[in-house]
Amino acid sequence: MASAAIDKGFGVVYGTAQNFAVSLERERFSRADENGGDTLELLNECDLLILDDLGMEISSSISRP
Repeated sequence: MASAAIDKGFGVVYGTAQNFAVSLERERFSRADENGGDTLELLNECDLLILDDLGMEISSSISRP
């Protein structure tokens, strides 16, 4: 699905909800002067957002950040 959307010129963002939440928290609440990305803008402006949370129900060494 993502490949077909990209081939047609649409913007696609792929990631886990946990990774996006961590990025949003860091960008919003970090007191360091970091010039990180703008995750909220990225999420708001994409044409297709794919949240891959497969395996998040079971905590393992692979799924832990």
